[in-house]
Formats: sequence, structure tokens, C-alpha cells
Amino acid sequence: MTAFKNEHSKAVVASPDDVRRARARALREAGMTLDELEAQARTGHFETVKARLAWIAISAIQAV
Repeated sequence: MTAFKNEHSKAVVASPDDVRRARARALREAGMTLDELEAQARTGHFETVKARLAWIAISAIQAV
């Protein structure tokens, strides 16, 4: 992971490439596309636990 440390904080910020790779990995692990996962998130019904976990990870990434 490429990390950038804010001099005023101990927070580590992921690079845009890290974010893209994390999103791709979450989708791969869930075995679906982002569109499919977003459709399940809109209804609140996830087909698998892996899909739910992928959504948790991806929504947290997108919120940053």
C-alpha cells in the first residue's frame, strides 16, 4: 500500500491506486460487478455474506 501520512495527524491515507485495487478485490471476492452489488444494496438484500462484506468495504471506500 502506498501511504501518505498527514503531518498533523496519525491517519494514513490510501492512494487512488490502492482504492481502485481494494474495490476490484472486494468485487472479485464477491463474484459480481459494481452494478450488481449496488442493486443489492438499494434493496438491502444481499445474495451472500461475501456480497454484504464487499458492500461494507466499498461503501466505506467511496465515503472517503
